[in-house]
Amino acid sequence: MRFLKNKLFLFLEILGLILLPGFSSADVKTITTYQGVINVLNNITQWVFWFFIVAAVIYIIVIAFNILTASGDPDKLSKANTQLIYAVIAIAIATLALAIVHFVAGIFGATFS
Repeated sequence: MRFLKNKLFLFLEILGLILLPGFSSADVKTITTYQGVINVLNNITQWVFWFFIVAAVIYIIVIAFNILTASGDPDKLSKANTQLIYAVIAIAIATLALAIVHFVAGIFGATFS
């Protein structure tokens, strides 16, 4: 399991190095309108949403590995099934959070660009 954690951390470090130039070359603008604030909040919620989706998918892959290596042990299978339920709930909550943000923004007449 320690080997798997080391590989996961290495993957996340490489992913960070790949994404870092995109953050440093971002077009910085001054927010002068209400719509600008809405766009910034939308960008933040989109980044957080996709971060949680990617984390949940990685977690599901780890759960699948745990199921495959359980060797029929009922305790390990039960634990993996519980973890899988938690992962599905996390994806549902992330999706609902994004939907609620768009719903509330729609009520106030905000548009996303």
